[in-house]
Amino acid sequence: MQRRLIGLIPVLSAIAGAAAIGLAGCAPAPAELPDGIVIDLYQTRLDVAERTIEISIANASGTDLTITSARIVSEQFTTPAQWTARPGGSTVRDGTSVDLPVPVPEATCGDDAVHHVVRIDFTLADGRSGTADVEAVDRHGQLAMLHTQDCLADRVAEIVTITAATAPTIVTVAGASAILLPLTITPTGADGSVEIVAIRSTVLISAIDPVTGAVLDATRPALIVRGTDAPSVLQLPLQPGRCDAHVIAEDKQGTVLTVEVVTDDGTAGTILVHADDATRNAIYAVVSQVCGLPAG
Repeated sequence: MQRRLIGLIPVLSAIAGAAAIGLAGCAPAPAELPDGIVIDLYQTRLDVAERTIEISIANASGTDLTITSARIVSEQFTTPAQWTARPGGSTVRDGTSVDLPVPVPEATCGDDAVHHVVRIDFTLADGRSGTADVEAVDRHGQLAMLHTQDCLADRVAEIVTITAATAPTIVTVAGASAILLPLTITPTGADGSVEIVAIRSTVLISAIDPVTGAVLDATRPALIVRGTDAPSVLQLPLQPGRCDAHVIAEDKQGTVLTVEVVTDDGTAGTILVHADDATRNAIYAVVSQVCGLPAG
């Protein structure tokens, strides 16, 4: 009996192998992305503050679609911008759209043309799956602006760093309470210079004249910083832009400062200086205090 079983092993193995080949031959072909799927890219106010991009996927294909992976592949970035999928992915019902947030990678700077391709892994309603590359539209031209801004910021950072990492204080300007926000200017020691032309007001905080208290559209120090200068602090005199409680509660970009700069090669533009978490909360606190709003 044992000999018969041993003799059957090669036969059974051959049958199993043939069955496996047959099953592999019956595997469904990868699904193609149906017509009617449109993908574009944009940023909300919150995305600007958090350095994220929305991959917007609109479905007019006539069938539901589940996205299990999505990433932006672009010459603009050093690495793909990857969406972190939740378990089961994100289903885009026919006739609807979804937005998938992705963090903004570091910029690749140069003169090469930039194309944005979104690579998605998807599953159709019938269970078939596939992968597709879709050329995406920069809906409002925000990615182009972001690229310019990031590359200018890289150039500026080679010479000087500008940070909002110190809590503001309350002072008196022209007999009224005002806010003094320090910006720390730290040269790197490199050759070159950067002119800090202006720091614009935001919805949350408005620049004011340090003597008269008059509201301005920006603080304009016209400060030239050389890479070999000593560190310094630029004090921004401010007042609350508005004193509605919901303005603070719903703030998205009020602590993101737009700084107008000119590099020593004549390149002019803006960079963004994000207040760190502690400073952002301190700004909210002093704005509330100057406005006479309840703490917290």
